[in-house]
Amino acid sequence: MWLHRSLGTKLISADIAMGIARLITRERYGQIEVDRNEPLKVEAVDDTWTVTGTANKEFDAAHPRQPACGGRLRMQISQFDGQILECVFDVDWSKTE
Repeated sequence: MWLHRSLGTKLISADIAMGIARLITRERYGQIEVDRNEPLKVEAVDDTWTVTGTANKEFDAAHPRQPACGGRLRMQISQFDGQILECVFDVDWSKTE
């Protein structure tokens, strides 16, 4: 991988990063968390992809999250080798009061 990095060759496309985020979320948290975050958005940030979930109030109303303060997926993935640098669910602080 060091050769790809030194040559500036990025192996991970936006579509692959989105697929990684879906696979990891499904394996770790179940299909319902993938569905809750769809459609996923992907953005290039320096040499990484940041994949974030989208809020869907209708889905959340039909499938309440426990605990209720759990938020949207945010995953940061290296464009060079697919390393997952961050995987969190951002807390919705408005629901913690």
